[in-house]
Amino acid sequence: FNRMTDKKKIPFFIFGMHIFALLLFHIFGYTGHYGYDDLHYAELAIDAINGKFDFGDHCTYRLPVVFLTALSYSVLGISDFATSVPPMFITGLTLLLVFVILKNKSIAVQLTGLSLTLFSGWFIYYSDKIMPDIYVAFSVMLALVILHNYKFGNKTHPFRSAFLLSLALLSGFTAKETIVLVLPLFLYFVVADFILKRDTRFWVYTLATGTFLIFVYFFLIWLITGDFAKRFEAVVNN
Repeated sequence: FNRMTDKKKIPFFIFGMHIFALLLFHIFGYTGHYGYDDLHYAELAIDAINGKFDFGDHCTYRLPVVFLTALSYSVLGISDFATSVPPMFITGLTLLLVFVILKNKSIAVQLTGLSLTLFSGWFIYYSDKIMPDIYVAFSVMLALVILHNYKFGNKTHPFRSAFLLSLALLSGFTAKETIVLVLPLFLYFVVADFILKRDTRFWVYTLATGTFLIFVYFFLIWLITGDFAKRFEAVVNN
């Protein structure tokens, strides 16, 4: 019984070691800001604290980066440490999602999956930077976990799973527009499932809730700025 209990602890130990490695990387490998962009996000976060928003700046619309950094500054003060806390937290959550998918796999698979995620060059580099990329990575991973759990787990709540999937992708879109690069992957899943006549109700719900959420998002932008396309206009102008 003790040996079985100890064996069940191994996945959590592996996960904990990767979180520890993430902290070590920040302690010994943090080199400061990446460039102009992250300095600008820091400025936008400070402006948000003071209630100032420039909706002509496309970076303002990257809400997870701006608001989580602003929250960190409000609690911890303005510093490199406060700047690094939100992306490190999101990185830890991303590793947790990988762990959730792999926790019932072999030790070798768990170790390989977590290591390939964390020690990918750009992933670990952005893990403590005030940039939107790590937030997009989290949103994509969350969407894949939701899809994985629905397909290989409980299929009794297709609408709830579809809504959460749409919400995950929308959260990535609010972080950075480049999340659209993952849409061909999900389009492949949709087409394959419709051809094989499986999970069609789930995908209909996903398309419906996704359309509804993106409409609400742009409607809110219209209420605030008076222009549905203000975010895209800001991207073009900047």
